[in-house]
Amino acid sequence: MNAPAKLLQGHPLFGKLSGRALTRLTTQATLINYPKGSFIVHEDEPASALYLLLSGRCHSTQVMPGGLERLV
Repeated sequence: MNAPAKLLQGHPLFGKLSGRALTRLTTQATLINYPKGSFIVHEDEPASALYLLLSGRCHSTQVMPGGLERLV
């Protein structure tokens, strides 16, 4: 079992999958650490991947007319 599969074993969404299923699901997975304040996906741009937050916190904002940001 690869490292990403081992991490997902304890996640409520993936915990009931077999080791084989997790390994197949995570074959092309990459573990990335982002520094605090990083932007992962920008509004109106297609995401290049599926992101799963394993630890830490994140928030989503939307830019409103006039340039104001709204927490969503």
